[in-house]
Amino acid sequence: MKLAVKNMVYVALGLIIVYGLYRYIRVEGFSGSGNTFTLYYADWCPHCKTVKPAFESWMSSQTLVTAQMFEADKDSAKVQAAGVKGFPTFQLKKADGSVKECTARDPAGWESFLKANL
Repeated sequence: MKLAVKNMVYVALGLIIVYGLYRYIRVEGFSGSGNTFTLYYADWCPHCKTVKPAFESWMSSQTLVTAQMFEADKDSAKVQAAGVKGFPTFQLKKADGSVKECTARDPAGWESFLKANL
């Protein structure tokens, strides 16, 4: 009986580890799809303060693309390299290297944009 309980504990720990790795890989930008949807934002931007929590929630639950966020001051090199001119900016970088900007500022709009452009 003790062996069965011990084995169940090991299985449960293994599942927790696998799930954690899956979420890290998918959320942190290591997806194999090659399509990346990025929010470029600034902490001082009032529009960004509204859209950032919605994007954070959406990015952890969506499955269409790799989603990521870069903050203007902390990630200035990435923001500049992307050619961002205002905040918030949403960009889809496709596997073929092409980039499209999305003007939607809500999850339904992002989903619609991605489905139309993938």
